[in-house]
Amino acid sequence: MTRFGTDGAEDFLRRHYSDEPSYLEVFRGLTNPALKSDFVRYLVLQAEGGVYTDLDITALQPVLVGIEWDQRDEKDLRGIFAYPIQFQQWTLATTPHHPIFEDIIGHVLGSLRNFTKTYNTTLDGLALSDQEILMATGPGAWMGAVWRYIKRHGMAELRHLSYQVKPILVEDVLIYHVNAFASGQDHSAAARWFAAEDALMKHHFKGSWRVSP
Repeated sequence: MTRFGTDGAEDFLRRHYSDEPSYLEVFRGLTNPALKSDFVRYLVLQAEGGVYTDLDITALQPVLVGIEWDQRDEKDLRGIFAYPIQFQQWTLATTPHHPIFEDIIGHVLGSLRNFTKTYNTTLDGLALSDQEILMATGPGAWMGAVWRYIKRHGMAELRHLSYQVKPILVEDVLIYHVNAFASGQDHSAAARWFAAEDALMKHHFKGSWRVSP
């Protein structure tokens, strides 16, 4: 297991992305820990593949990618979630150089560039809201990248992922249902008070990245 601090992340970017010095420049420029953490996890997985997981995760089973939010017939929680169905990105598993990660890295760089222009500031001066972080580098951005990929490979509508009770394979992306990665929530028909039998892990939802309490 490798645990990245800032120095370790910078060393990794120098070694693996010497032909893309802007990646290291962007990483160094960011001061918001959520933006830095989101960005570097995509870069690490794009370069080497493997498994990424947040620190507030307890493994319950061997792992892979899952749904954290399925709106179903519940109220719209935009502002917390970006799509009617949303994939989590606290734990990700992939092979190296997958097109989804090429997509998400490009999205992150474009979003950060746009925000610096919009707010007429530099990367280290960005003070984004939770919703802006969600869409720039977080689960909203991740959901967009995965959705674009699986849509190209035959998943016609997001609603086909709703009410999912077992894993679905779309091309080479295995999508787990809510309880596999996100049991313990008070939405999405998750098993709330206990770990479901088909849970792969337990997320403790510390939410330390959020700007708003």
